[in-house]
Amino acid sequence: MTAGRLELKRQTVDIVELVRGAVGTLDEELRQSGVRMRVHAQGRVEGSWDRLRLEQVIDNLLSNAVKYGKGQPVDLTVCTDGTTAKLVVRDQGVGIAPEDQERLFERFERVRLDRDVNGYGVGLWIVRRVVEAHGGRVSVESRLGEGASFTVLLPLRVPAPPGRNQETDKESCPPAVH
Repeated sequence: MTAGRLELKRQTVDIVELVRGAVGTLDEELRQSGVRMRVHAQGRVEGSWDRLRLEQVIDNLLSNAVKYGKGQPVDLTVCTDGTTAKLVVRDQGVGIAPEDQERLFERFERVRLDRDVNGYGVGLWIVRRVVEAHGGRVSVESRLGEGASFTVLLPLRVPAPPGRNQETDKESCPPAVH
């Protein structure tokens, strides 16, 4: 991954199933922390993705939401516009200062507002690498003290080679729950 190469083993994957599975595996951690995860999805959202790599993405985003969410509910929204899958993970925790938001996707970077939070600062770096390897993008919206909302956009099919004319992403998914 550090060399910029990430081999994907694509197969048809339902990202809603992956999200529900990830929430299930965090059951004990959620119980201990008192965090309630709310999944908002209608039906299946299938695409040509690497199952294990997407599980990494979801696990890293959920783990961060639990770590930095200060025990508040976390909302996960999954939807599609027919060409792109959209996953939004929103917590109501400490938030991220605007000047720190972009650097969080770099290796060994993390928010240092809470000394009780452990980690090496590679989770969001992995998220970005995996999402971009799938032809997608990840972004964050946040304000200090108001939580954070991470959005992952993934093409449902293998993206066309660079240089071909591609449509822009239509975001017709319902807004994330606040």
